[in-house]
Amino acid sequence: MEWIVAGQAVMVLCCIFYIIWWYRCYRPGIAVERDHGINGILLFLIIVTGFFGTALSFHGLPINEELLIPDDLLLSVTAAVFVIMLAATLFIFRRSVTSELFIITIWTA
Repeated sequence: MEWIVAGQAVMVLCCIFYIIWWYRCYRPGIAVERDHGINGILLFLIIVTGFFGTALSFHGLPINEELLIPDDLLLSVTAAVFVIMLAATLFIFRRSVTSELFIITIWTA
């Protein structure tokens, strides 16, 4: 269990780096290099913390134990939620779809 908690703590750190990077790179009316200088360092930290947070979380998953939610049900619900959020993003909010939608859906699952 402590591996999962550590992994999720690293994922929170990844989110903090991402929010800072996004704020710096996507301010209205400002053109910036998204992968150079401090922004490049932040992008690197996002990748590293995302990878290690995921690896730590998976390392802590129980093996050969009864799951609370069957994995086929979890996969089906995750896919359905993703499709609903995808449709809402495209048709209700009229926004372009980015990788964050997929990442957030998988992380929540």
